[in-house]
Amino acid sequence: MGVAISPPTDFTVSSKTTSCVTRSQVSEFPSLRPTIYLVGDIGDVLRVVQPIELTWAVDEFRQNVISDDVSFMYGVGDTVELAMADYKASLIDYYLTLSSRQDAPTRKLFDRLCKYILFK
Repeated sequence: MGVAISPPTDFTVSSKTTSCVTRSQVSEFPSLRPTIYLVGDIGDVLRVVQPIELTWAVDEFRQNVISDDVSFMYGVGDTVELAMADYKASLIDYYLTLSSRQDAPTRKLFDRLCKYILFK
């Protein structure tokens, strides 16, 4: 599937009780959001060779935004799944664009990206 999610299911509070975190609490409190890692295949042509930690946020328009600190690409959507699909499409396009260029600054960006993503 290409995404590993560490979901926020339960947490312990000071009274030693366990409570379930609801979806609305996750949206309201960003610190409760799951850690998301991009792993495996991306589309038909690319493969993640080192997991990429993703950031999930909800913007002022209530759109889900998925981004990373490796490529600085992002995706936006009404749902997390749509934002992830948009992010992956952006990442594929970025990778293919960088791979087709030969100038020194672009090669540096591409070499950095290749530590995380390669052609299948």
